[in-house]
Amino acid sequence: METLSEKTNTPHLHVSNSLHRIFVKKHHQYSLSSIIDYQHSPTSLSINDEDDKLTISQWYVDHHFSMIFPRLRNTLSYQMGCTFHHLNVGKRWTKYVIDGETRWEMKRKHITWRMVLPIRWEYYTPTNKGYLCLTPHVFMDKTWKKRHEIMLYTQFNQQVDEWDKYLLPRYIQDYRTTVYSNVIIPINRQISVSANYTYKRPVKELFITFRGNWSHAWNGSMIDMQIIDSRYLMTVVSKKNQVNTYRIGFDLSKGFFDLHLNNKISVSYLKQNGKQLSFHQMYDYHNYSLNIIPEFTYSPTWCDITYQSSYSFNRSKTGNSHLSSIFQCKQSLSFIKTIGNIDVGLSTVYYHNEIQSSSPINTLLFDTQAVWRIKKMRLTLQLRNLFNQTSYAITTFSDIHSSTTNYLLRPREMTVKIQFSL
Repeated sequence: METLSEKTNTPHLHVSNSLHRIFVKKHHQYSLSSIIDYQHSPTSLSINDEDDKLTISQWYVDHHFSMIFPRLRNTLSYQMGCTFHHLNVGKRWTKYVIDGETRWEMKRKHITWRMVLPIRWEYYTPTNKGYLCLTPHVFMDKTWKKRHEIMLYTQFNQQVDEWDKYLLPRYIQDYRTTVYSNVIIPINRQISVSANYTYKRPVKELFITFRGNWSHAWNGSMIDMQIIDSRYLMTVVSKKNQVNTYRIGFDLSKGFFDLHLNNKISVSYLKQNGKQLSFHQMYDYHNYSLNIIPEFTYSPTWCDITYQSSYSFNRSKTGNSHLSSIFQCKQSLSFIKTIGNIDVGLSTVYYHNEIQSSSPINTLLFDTQAVWRIKKMRLTLQLRNLFNQTSYAITTFSDIHSSTTNYLLRPREMTVKIQFSL
């Protein structure tokens, strides 16, 4: 089997200057913000004897002015501004943005209403096209009997996709992935509705939240994925598609003050369906994911002990074929104790990851550290990966395919860090 060697160099120069001023006149507030930012990064990716180099330079200028007019229980605010973004990736590309926002908020004794209307006009020199984007949303929060709270939120989001990832005709993402793209700048639209209900008993340290969300997206581009000779070829094409997403879940928190104990559990379920491209063919896909995250914190006067675990179940269906269900588990335990001016910490993490077409991977990591606080100096000693684990692997889902990534871990090591405060 051929051994692959990957090396990445990403030096980065970043210079930024910002100005923020707030003016108050009677009950009105005015604010001004200005940002000038320059970045330069000559990056290189080497895979065996193949080198891929790319130099990126960009200027970013942003000026915004806002006004807030509170009146009794109503608040009106306005914002306007402009943005200039110049990007040089072999060719020179420029984006101009003019935007504004109107916000109205009404607060009563047990209810809060908020309506926001942002509007943006964006112009891109790569395509010589302008786009008008609206993103209105409405928010409502109501409480009653001091124990019940309900929140409703709806939004229509219209935005231009991140333009920088479409400007290069070809680039190597990693040792097995090459991305091709035409100069397209798609516009995406999404409508979403969210609802939360919370029951709380602060005296009893009891909090329960149920939440739900639905969203429907209209996208202007797709990625045509092809696997050739064990390498991923990803081609960005201009093609309309739609994605439906459903999320439900709940959070439960219960504390016991006398026992210095706090317990939490979070459960969430996601279902997503849409279409994806592979070898120029359209496929229906369905993703299902269940996540359970319990957490326990014990905090007596002499230490802090936290245990947290996460259990993830993933399943995917493409057309008439089903990918095997994947179970991922992570458990962590941490201990912190202060002895005089020294903070001692111990932490261990256990991973159990099921891998497609392979045996599960079990990994146990253990770290420890001590922090010595001396007036204006902090001396930190860290011992990492004491069990000297050498590798780690995980399988992830993405639309119509799953992929397994293997990581080489740094060997057992010791680091010393010194910090000074002026």
